[in-house]
Amino acid sequence: MHFLVTARYLVFAAFIICNAILASAAVWNQSLVPSSARISHLDIYLTTVGALGLFLTFSIIFVELIRKNAPTSRVYFEITWCMVFFVMDLAAAAALTAVGPADMCSNGETHPVGGCTSVRVLLGFTWLCTFILLIYLVLLLLLTYINRNNESIPKIWQCPIHNFPPLNLSRPPSITLPRFTPNEMAQAVVVTPRRPPTAPGLQSFGLDAQYQIEHFHPPESPPSSPVSPVASPADPLHRNPSSAGNAQAAVALYPRFISSAYVPSDPPQPIGPRAQSPPPLGDWPRTHPPLRIKRKPVDRAVSPTRPIGPRTRSRPLPPDPNREQENL
Repeated sequence: MHFLVTARYLVFAAFIICNAILASAAVWNQSLVPSSARISHLDIYLTTVGALGLFLTFSIIFVELIRKNAPTSRVYFEITWCMVFFVMDLAAAAALTAVGPADMCSNGETHPVGGCTSVRVLLGFTWLCTFILLIYLVLLLLLTYINRNNESIPKIWQCPIHNFPPLNLSRPPSITLPRFTPNEMAQAVVVTPRRPPTAPGLQSFGLDAQYQIEHFHPPESPPSSPVSPVASPADPLHRNPSSAGNAQAAVALYPRFISSAYVPSDPPQPIGPRAQSPPPLGDWPRTHPPLRIKRKPVDRAVSPTRPIGPRTRSRPLPPDPNREQENL
């Protein structure tokens, strides 16, 4: 049971007591004054307000005992009846304060016995009931405003009082600030440089203390520059056909005297695929490499003085007439 439920039960108890006393004191005061007096109308009003308050309180308790999360336990219903009875009690207390003491407690006139006492009882409990309802109403409105963005309660006005989030009265822990004293101030410490220890067995291998072994470190390669992609000759042929529309849309952004001088040009005709030319002499490997032809083996029995080659027949030379004349 959280704070709001406890406060609600206490308000119910005080409201029942105040309304019971108000109704009884109003009936008692009405029996003491004549019906023509001004305060007699206030007695009827206070009797009605007290009876309605008792009827409403007992009805709420009875309904909530029978049904769980009844409409009478909703936040909107609780705020409504508290506001209505606060206004009614405030009006009764203000009218009774202005009329009651002047008619029933003045010294210059004769009054019935007990008339002033009944008026004072009505004044006290009327104002008490008004302040109780005011405090409870402010508490309900304040908690409703605080929890208006609570994710666990999507509809805060329809939330039952029993399921209302409790009021967290615990204070957050106080933040302690750091305090420094002269004795606790950090002192500067001079750190002497030390040589990092080397792994055992790697400093020297039977050499003098002046020699050291340096490990091989590969040279750092220069950072490779990013290679820009080379556009192939066929790239301009596969452009987006909507470039003409984009150009016209871009020309529309210029002034009229510039856009009027723009003459759209026809897109370039695509060039057909080139015929494959034979590879150059030094472009290897060739697409059709030459085939090797097997030669016939050479006969080893042939004389070395005999020339190797195709055999030719010797033809006789024709007779020379000049040579024949010399012989004669």
